[in-house]
Amino acid sequence: MGWKDWDRTNKVIVSVCAVVVVAVIATFAVLALRPNQTTPPTPPSTPGTSRTSETPTPSPSPTYECTTASGSECTKDLAEKEAARDKAYADAEARYRQYHDERVKLLRSGGQYDGLPKVFNELTNKSTFDSLNVESFTMASEGWHAEGPTYLKNVSPAPTSPEWPSGKVLLQLCRDESSFNYLDDKGVLRGGGEKQAIYVQMEKKESGWIYTALFVLEESDLCG
Repeated sequence: MGWKDWDRTNKVIVSVCAVVVVAVIATFAVLALRPNQTTPPTPPSTPGTSRTSETPTPSPSPTYECTTASGSECTKDLAEKEAARDKAYADAEARYRQYHDERVKLLRSGGQYDGLPKVFNELTNKSTFDSLNVESFTMASEGWHAEGPTYLKNVSPAPTSPEWPSGKVLLQLCRDESSFNYLDDKGVLRGGGEKQAIYVQMEKKESGWIYTALFVLEESDLCG
């Protein structure tokens, strides 16, 4: 083998060794970059989402408003029952005020109020209507009429009102007719009204609440 052949052989050997060295280095480099197979790969994140899992916030429990004594649990059923009771009292009060307004019209007209039969048959029962008829007849026969303001004060549910729903409620109030004067047909003062603390009984009918009874309270601070 000549010098040239020997030189050529050495170059081939060197080239092969270089290739082997490069391959070994590349293998180690790949192994170094590969993740540990015992750790699961992290999934790619979806655009617009967070990789951190969030625990959903529980919805707050509904709250209700009750007027029961302190310490009683305010439940949905109790809140609805109280709302119905409060509405009943409000409706009953509105109907009694309507009755009161019609009664005042009657007394101011001297018993000549044409709306008496229709209006009072809708707002009262027979006994209270008959009582009002007597008052109306007396004023008409005497030629009297009333003048001056009247007031309903401190209207509220009476402490002895039946448990709702019973179809009846009691209202307590002060009926102030102290400035309500009765005059004859010549304008002469014949009498005057007064302040009265009263219980008013209202009853629920198909047509609405009607006034069915009145109780005068002998001792009460409703009128101050």
